[in-house]
Amino acid sequence: MELGERIAQLRGKATREEFVDGLGIHAQTLYTYEKGKRQPVIETINKICNKYNVSADWLISGKPPMQRGHPLAEQTKEEGGSLLDETGAEMQFVPLVEARLSAGHGSLETSAAVQRQYAFRASFLRRRGNPAHMVLVRVSGDSMAPKIENRDVVLIDQSQKDLRPGHIYAVGVEDMVYLKQVDARPGQVVLSSVNEKYEPIYIDTLDDSESRIRIIGRAVWTCRELT
Repeated sequence: MELGERIAQLRGKATREEFVDGLGIHAQTLYTYEKGKRQPVIETINKICNKYNVSADWLISGKPPMQRGHPLAEQTKEEGGSLLDETGAEMQFVPLVEARLSAGHGSLETSAAVQRQYAFRASFLRRRGNPAHMVLVRVSGDSMAPKIENRDVVLIDQSQKDLRPGHIYAVGVEDMVYLKQVDARPGQVVLSSVNEKYEPIYIDTLDDSESRIRIIGRAVWTCRELT
């Protein structure tokens, strides 16, 4: 069940006009949330949780318990627009973008429009880089398998553009985008795969490399959906 479906479940038999009273949004906006066409911002999630006495963990991710006041749950609070989970930890949203980094052939398959947003603990993100510059991208291809499999979701920190040998980066080469391990040799950048059936890509750095190579950001975390 997605976030929008949980909102619809919470609304129950009430009309959308009744449900949004006091939330500062229109009934049509609620419709787009319920149908998964848009994601509510943090402030709206907080208002829904406060008005209907539900847990932010449940509303965002489906994690029980649903209701506040449950023995296992503490009240979610709003402080300066930030969202707190049931333990009082600050949460922050990271957008999942439609752009698919092709780990097999490096093509940019779709536009970089925001699909949806996912909540992470802010402390978790800060340990890995700059949360303000992070995006989630779903990988297409198997060149980084078994370390990163097809359809894994990768967290990219776009503020980390300085190459560190041995780390994995999203790298744009001319009109293509690769998710590769980056290494260097004199006069060259080497984009390597984990899967041995893919040959390394060698980029000459001595000949107008800036127009050919664009470091998008470093991969700082990956998630695999269980099926």
